[in-house]
Amino acid sequence: MKDTGNLNKEYRKVYQTMCEYLYTKNINKLIRKDILADILAIAEEGQLRGASPHETFGDYESFCDEVSKNAIAETKLETISLYLGAFLMLFSLSFLKELLFSLQTTLQLGYLLYDRADFCMYFTDFLMKDMLSIYLKCVFLS
Repeated sequence: MKDTGNLNKEYRKVYQTMCEYLYTKNINKLIRKDILADILAIAEEGQLRGASPHETFGDYESFCDEVSKNAIAETKLETISLYLGAFLMLFSLSFLKELLFSLQTTLQLGYLLYDRADFCMYFTDFLMKDMLSIYLKCVFLS
């Protein structure tokens, strides 16, 4: 979601509601990003004119329905590739984790002794969590 710091409380609430409603629609993610930027610009302009959100957008659901009707829909191939990519990423990281667990040497870091499996487990857990959170942010908050 874009920065809504310039909007007052009423416009911010309507904008967030419209964003949530548009996320339920089958719209291409890049197109949705542009649509949300345009809606934010319309909201800022309406606020500068002193109009209420209802005067600016009317019924927000019908406004969003009309916008989504004219937008490029996300294809089944894009949706499948998105979920398949996430699955393959997690599968490959878990395979890497299992591979690294099979190495049974000991590392000395400072005064602490770490078994390589423990060290690799902590590292890959950290890496998997960070990569998954970045991926989810890019996909679902774009």
